[in-house]
Amino acid sequence: MITWCKLVRNLTQHKFTATPEIQRIMIFRCIKAYTVTYENPIEVKRGDTIIAGKFDTDWPAFRWCKGPDGREGWMPDDLLDETNGTFTANTDYSARELGVHEDAVIEGLFENGGWWWCRNSKGDQGWVPETHLEMID
Repeated sequence: MITWCKLVRNLTQHKFTATPEIQRIMIFRCIKAYTVTYENPIEVKRGDTIIAGKFDTDWPAFRWCKGPDGREGWMPDDLLDETNGTFTANTDYSARELGVHEDAVIEGLFENGGWWWCRNSKGDQGWVPETHLEMID
């Protein structure tokens, strides 16, 4: 079973990588291409104050959020803590998506709310919906 793990930002390469809390990397074949929807999505650090909005009707684990720098995007609700109506991020998070083509083979590092944080053969990482993936490992 994969557990949620913290994303660590490599400032020199502007990439996020998963910490060693990953229990097992999954291998997927993309059964359908996925195109990135949001070019500059929300990225937050643990403790950042977040404006949390509506839940997604297709992906109910996610809600629309706005970070302290004004960027917006979908964020898993379980990564938010709420106290007296104020929301804060309980971990670092990026809503960056990973575009994939059909039949691509990629690694799934962890899952949250029906989306997998994946890595392609070039080392690029981001979210891919599980509806586009078939496990081959």
